Amino acid sequence: MNMKDRNKHKKNMLILVNELSRMIRNWIRIEADKVGVIATYRSILMMLSFQDGLTQLDIAKNIHMAPPTISLTLQKMEASKLVRREEDSEDKRQVRIYITDEGRKLDQEMRKIIQKMESIALVNVSAQEQKVVEEILEKTICNLLSSGEFDEENS
Repeated sequence: MNMKDRNKHKKNMLILVNELSRMIRNWIRIEADKVGVIATYRSILMMLSFQDGLTQLDIAKNIHMAPPTISLTLQKMEASKLVRREEDSEDKRQVRIYITDEGRKLDQEMRKIIQKMESIALVNVSAQEQKVVEEILEKTICNLLSSGEFDEENS
C-alpha cells in the first residue's frame, strides 16, 4: 500500500505508533525464529549485553515477567550455554546472570536483524525527520509517565 492509499484512512498518532510497533514485533519475531531466538531470550540477551551481571529479579522487573517464569527461562538459557550464573562476591545470597560468548553471538544476530528492519523502515526518512519523531515519542512517554497514570516499572 502506498502513502496515497494510506492517507485515505487517516489515523491518529497513537494508532500509528501501535500499528508500527505491531509490525516491528511481528517482523522481528519471524526473523528471530529463523535463527532460533525466542522472544524472552531476545529481551534477556539484549538486556545483559548492555548490563551484564544482573540478578534474576532485576531481569524480571525490566522485562515485566514473573520471577518464576524468568527462573525457568534462565535455566533453559543456561542449558543452552547462552548465560551463566555466578554467586555475587559481596552478597552470597545473590546470584548474578552473565551473558556467555554464545549468548553474545545470538545477540549480535538479533542486532543485525534489527538493523536490517530499521534500514527498510527508514529508507525515505531523513535524519532530521528521525530526530523529530524521536523527540515527539520521548515527550509522549514523559507525558504518560508524569501523568501519574503510568510508571516505568508497570508500563
